[in-house]
Amino acid sequence: DLPNLLPKCGSDKDSRSTGALLRLKMKDGSNRWTRVSATRLYDAQGQLTRTIGVLQDVDAEMNSRMELEKIRDRMQHIVSALPTGVGIYEIDDNKAYPVYSSDRVCEIFGCSREEMDMTIANGKEKKFKPVHSVSKEQIDQLRSGAPVVFQKLRMHRANGTGFWLRVFCSMSSGTDGRLYCYAIM
Repeated sequence: DLPNLLPKCGSDKDSRSTGALLRLKMKDGSNRWTRVSATRLYDAQGQLTRTIGVLQDVDAEMNSRMELEKIRDRMQHIVSALPTGVGIYEIDDNKAYPVYSSDRVCEIFGCSREEMDMTIANGKEKKFKPVHSVSKEQIDQLRSGAPVVFQKLRMHRANGTGFWLRVFCSMSSGTDGRLYCYAIM
């Protein structure tokens, strides 16, 4: 990875700082992820006089990140193979904000993958209009982590047409205290 760093060092005279992720080959033949940060110092004539740098071991962080990406990819393949829609929503002030929606959920609601991704990225509320109001007992049951099946929810597609939907939901709290609703449609 060193050849990837060398062109950055000194290639931009206006920039005094450079950083890069590198894999270093250890004496035992194994590789370790490191982060290199360097600052170049110039004299009054603009000539490079010294470079000060820091080498940080980020092997555990990078390995964890790669493992999470593998798990995420596997879960996306599993969810995409399901004949039902899967959605995860953050619940805040009785409003549902999508965190994840499978392609099937996009089909069900009549929106494109790009529209749903923009809704998620912008943190917009996804409005649900059930025919029968959800009871306090059902909400308490969801908050306890017990699953709830909503037999008849009157929903609306992006084009305004209505349809009936059966939803199986469960809810849990994240480590940050936020409530998440997991829905299979």
